[in-house]
Amino acid sequence: MDLEVVDALRAAGVPDDKARAVVASLHREIDQRYVLHAAQLATRSDLMETAARLERRLGEMATRADLAETAARLEGRLGEMATRADLAELRTATRADLAELRTATRADLNEAFARLEAKIAETRVDLMRWFFGSFLAMGGVLIAVLRLTAH
Repeated sequence: MDLEVVDALRAAGVPDDKARAVVASLHREIDQRYVLHAAQLATRSDLMETAARLERRLGEMATRADLAETAARLEGRLGEMATRADLAELRTATRADLAELRTATRADLNEAFARLEAKIAETRVDLMRWFFGSFLAMGGVLIAVLRLTAH
């Protein structure tokens, strides 16, 4: 994906360093979103580790009241932890965000191409005007010189 985006930006006339900066910016944005979501989610190993710690603590507890309190806290924490469905939802959302970024980048590139093509056409017309105007002026000067030197 990186090379495709860099090549597309280069084709649009964007300097190499700026094209690479755009790709790096996209990577940073994706990494920030991933880190934000990853920090809030628990993996299977996190759940296993938490369960092991709870089992050790339960072995240390002396009374049923302590056990009931610990069980209540555990249920509250398990409700907050991510499940496979949460991870799948996060993966789907991340893919959708990436697709949206790609679409936005393509739209921006298409817009830039259209502006460049219009500017090139405008410049071509200006060059033709100047060329023909200069050609006519040179012809007039040449005719004037020939008339002056012919007499």
